[in-house]
Amino acid sequence: MEAGRPKLVDMVKRFDGRYIPDTSRERMSDYEALRIHVYRDPQVIERVMRRYEQYGVTALQRQSDSSSSMSGTMDDPYVTGRASEVYYMALTRLRTTLDALERR
Repeated sequence: MEAGRPKLVDMVKRFDGRYIPDTSRERMSDYEALRIHVYRDPQVIERVMRRYEQYGVTALQRQSDSSSSMSGTMDDPYVTGRASEVYYMALTRLRTTLDALERR
């Protein structure tokens, strides 16, 4: 990038990050949320469910063995709901950041 590079570098130096990471027992990374919400990744669902069980997340309730997701792995409504919430919060943060960069 030849034109405007110094101005862009100066602007980026003034950015102030406001993201506060989630440290609760129900935390879920943006990547995990994406894999669960968009791709219904059974491995990630299972990993998050095991972590929630280990941390004692009381709202986590597995469905009975008779009901299963499309992929054949047990699907927990709390985990998928939390994934949806985290995914949309991440999407909002990304869009806000990109909009701010586009306006400048």
